[in-house]
Amino acid sequence: MFDLREIWATIERNPGRRGVEPLLALLAQFKEAPPVRSDFERDFLDLCAHAGLELPLRRRPVSSGESP
Repeated sequence: MFDLREIWATIERNPGRRGVEPLLALLAQFKEAPPVRSDFERDFLDLCAHAGLELPLRRRPVSSGESP
């Protein structure tokens, strides 16, 4: 699982190491997820991350409203 916070922590622990500059250039292009709208949403995302679950898609329709 990709954890951007861990990537940044690793960079901070290893300043000047070979490969940091290309990684920083790559991260500059990375688009962050939309901000959370509530404490519940933030807590749920943290729970998923800590449990090793794939993070859910956010701000997507759950149903089209049509019956299957």
